[in-house]
Amino acid sequence: MWLKKKNNKTKEEAPEKLRYSRYYEHDGALRAYANRAMLLAFLCVPLALVAVAMAAYVRLQPPTVIRVDSTGTANVVGQQPTPARLLMNVAQGAGAEPTDLERRAFVRLFLERYLNFSADSVNRNWADGLNMMTANLRRVTLNAIEKDNTVGKIHDDQITSVFHLRSLEPEKDDPLTFTVFGVKEVHRVRDRQAGGRVSHPADHRATL
Repeated sequence: MWLKKKNNKTKEEAPEKLRYSRYYEHDGALRAYANRAMLLAFLCVPLALVAVAMAAYVRLQPPTVIRVDSTGTANVVGQQPTPARLLMNVAQGAGAEPTDLERRAFVRLFLERYLNFSADSVNRNWADGLNMMTANLRRVTLNAIEKDNTVGKIHDDQITSVFHLRSLEPEKDDPLTFTVFGVKEVHRVRDRQAGGRVSHPADHRATL
């Protein structure tokens, strides 16, 4: 009786899984885990084979060799030119004259930097704009800005300028001179009160 009571007490103190589980339940769980691992391994084998095949295909491809002639036309060596394949043009050297598209892009970038600013970005935008000017024009503009304390006024009044470009046309006589039409909106904040928006057309003449 005493031994029997002791065994019953030990069984009650054991965890619930040990008291109610059987050996075949553990064996079934192990077999289920093994089946899942085997299925995952079989699924990974095709992916690995595809990755190896793609890597081998890329490595076996011959390198692309481009030949440039004296006119600046580039052709791929080993391929016959066809009407559907367009020929590649090599960029011109640093000493070549800029194209009309490059001139327009330069003027547009300068206007975006110089005429679009706020109290937080005026120093950075105007520094980039001054770097795009010639040495003489940069010196004159910088002296005028320092003399009028333009940057200080922008910070004091919290001025924000937004320029909307309408047209950009080159001059007929000088291809490096452009006439720009646009609208410039100026916002001011004085005594922590938002001022009115001032919009007026702007006519600028830019010379590269």
